[in-house]
Amino acid sequence: MNEKRKHSGYWNYERCINESNKYKTKTEFQKYSYGAYKAAKKNGWLIEIFSNMTEIIKPRNYWNYENSKEEALKYNTKAELQKYSYGAYRYLLDNKLLNSNCLHMEEIKKPNGYWNYENCYIEALKHEHKKDFIKKSVSCYNSARKNKWLDEICTHMKPLGNLKNRYIYAFEFSDNCAYIGLTCSLERRELEHLGLSGNKLKKTAVLKHIEESALLPEFKILTIDSITEKEAISKEEYFSIEYKKNGWTLLNKAKTGGLGSKNKWNKDRCKCEALKYNTKIEFIEKCHSAYNSARKNGWMDEITSHMIVGRKAKGYWNFENCYNESLNYRIKEDFKKYSSGAYNSARKNMWLDLLFKINRFK
Repeated sequence: MNEKRKHSGYWNYERCINESNKYKTKTEFQKYSYGAYKAAKKNGWLIEIFSNMTEIIKPRNYWNYENSKEEALKYNTKAELQKYSYGAYRYLLDNKLLNSNCLHMEEIKKPNGYWNYENCYIEALKHEHKKDFIKKSVSCYNSARKNKWLDEICTHMKPLGNLKNRYIYAFEFSDNCAYIGLTCSLERRELEHLGLSGNKLKKTAVLKHIEESALLPEFKILTIDSITEKEAISKEEYFSIEYKKNGWTLLNKAKTGGLGSKNKWNKDRCKCEALKYNTKIEFIEKCHSAYNSARKNGWMDEITSHMIVGRKAKGYWNFENCYNESLNYRIKEDFKKYSSGAYNSARKNMWLDLLFKINRFK
């Protein structure tokens, strides 16, 4: 059959989305509906479209020159290629072919020093989940992570998953080693495996392999929607078998299907931990996880009532310090009552509406 040629402008956003829903993989979409694929690529809709498609597990040695070159053409920046197709990115980088195969890409760079605390905070407000934050503004995310601002600027974000539901994820290395796991919090588990949060004395199988191989893994979410604990156990086993069939060597030492532990920082433990410190600054520096849990649950006033509040130096209440202080209060009235110095500085600089733009205790 001969397909009728679509008129110019036919492939708008809505039609591209509807057309992409007919296909399960990126390859099928490109192969069988090239007009829609081309329009989506030109308008920057591919990433959103690809996020709803199943990612086929690649066989051993899949990423050769031809496949990596073809894959690179799907993306507009190196950052997108690295994030969404790390195998191809790593092959081109290791073989010194990255720049020559990314000439079609447009690198939109912010000026040096652009991602300061205030700009990172404003950017973070645009995203509902850390996954979206990483996907759509990776340079901002990396700057915030490097400066240890992530926990503070992402308090309004909703976690993917919860204690009743789980996601299946994988870490893939270019040497065909992989780790399969399940978690209630994708963001937390990714950072823990990379040694960026949690107990840094306890190394995960992923972190050990990074150190031994000097390779960085690609983090993949294998289930688009959260699933129940019972489903998660069987799904994790299924993906483990599929990876092995495709020639991957699994780094998992324990049997798959473990549901992991729940948050240890309840109110009593946070209170006991807070009693060890004389100031909030000391509390946040020495035990940020307990501080963060207390702040999120609204226990801060009660468990820090014994702490010393000293007079602040002139100029102390800048945007960053006002923001950190405001996190201790649910409403502006309490902020004004219990921290008048920070409140007056925020009001004078017209930061109040920005600080309380989102109900961070929802």
